[in-house]
Amino acid sequence: MMKRKNVLITDYDYFGRGISKIDGKVCFVKAAKKGFQGTCRVTKETKKYLEACLEEKDYETVDCPYFYACGGCQLRHLSQQEQLAFKCDKVKALLKRNAGLDVACLPIQKTPFLAYRNKATFHLENGQVGYYQEETHHVLAIDTCLLLSPRINEVIKELQLFAKQNPRKMEATVRTLQDEVLLDLKEEKTHPMDFDFQTVDTFYYQNQLLKGKKHLEGVVDKTHFEIAKDAFFQVNLQGFLQIIQILRNHLSRYSCQKVLDLYCGVGAISLLIAPFVKEVFGVEVVPSAIENAKSNQKKNHLTNVSFLCGKVEEVLSHLPKGYDTVIVDPPRRGLDAKTKRFLKETAFPTFFYISCDPATLTRDIKELSEVYQLDAIELVDMFPNTYHVECVCALRRRP
Repeated sequence: MMKRKNVLITDYDYFGRGISKIDGKVCFVKAAKKGFQGTCRVTKETKKYLEACLEEKDYETVDCPYFYACGGCQLRHLSQQEQLAFKCDKVKALLKRNAGLDVACLPIQKTPFLAYRNKATFHLENGQVGYYQEETHHVLAIDTCLLLSPRINEVIKELQLFAKQNPRKMEATVRTLQDEVLLDLKEEKTHPMDFDFQTVDTFYYQNQLLKGKKHLEGVVDKTHFEIAKDAFFQVNLQGFLQIIQILRNHLSRYSCQKVLDLYCGVGAISLLIAPFVKEVFGVEVVPSAIENAKSNQKKNHLTNVSFLCGKVEEVLSHLPKGYDTVIVDPPRRGLDAKTKRFLKETAFPTFFYISCDPATLTRDIKELSEVYQLDAIELVDMFPNTYHVECVCALRRRP
């Protein structure tokens, strides 16, 4: 029997959980709004803290029937304005705690609140299709997800029919680029595949192309892109274009001419800023992404862009010299020690850091602070209804 405790939610942690104090311990309450006062059920207790959930009678009314079971969204019980305020407060707090910086005004741009994701991974098991519940490998069956593009939700219905006919354990990744849809289906053992997915343009099974073109294709901001099934591309296209506009504004403001684009993926940033600078050189570790980047460069007839395939930390000594600007958009874990040392030693006049994890971002800003000072920071709410937020930082070499 779970213990029940009285709580008063006074704040949020970095993951959007409500914070209360119980018997001298911090208690984190999932999906609890600031100001809530009532009882909760303790789900975990350690020497230092407790975790808890609300009584079902105290659930906020939300538009998603899966919210309180799923875990994919953490903030759906908050309004859009409350979510934006939470994210600004979170980044301000991390800047202060990790980098010792006080930021009074932190602008944040909104993106579509729903139907913004162009990629999702589903789990198929026992004839059901859904997401893994938070911190489990239990499949929560769903019929639709309000964060996903309508085209992906169409694929869910077809995956449900397929799963009922083939009740095996599988993983399905669905990606869209404008009107095109790609399905990548994988499982431990290969079985005969005779199911015709009508809702997808490209279908891979066990890494074998069974239908359509090799990759997705589309036009983004008048620029042609092809994207391989395993290549990184931002999941919120409108939010990504807002980031590009922020970068373009800064490139003009700082008179940037020669740009290194590290962790460049399929070359999206490189290609979209190329018309506004003299030269761009991109680096990416995924071979298929670099193939896409080079193909995209040729199809868009951009002669001032080139790419190199390799791990950023392993090719630093081979990068061309004379660049005045570097852009990094690293994985969630942030920059590795070699790359930070390279950035310090090279001391670029201008340095842009794009990050979806403000904790590692602010840590890295602190470590680089002897060479670079934060000149501007702007947030883009790339992931509404979740605790994630995209940060775009402009740093300048110290005098």
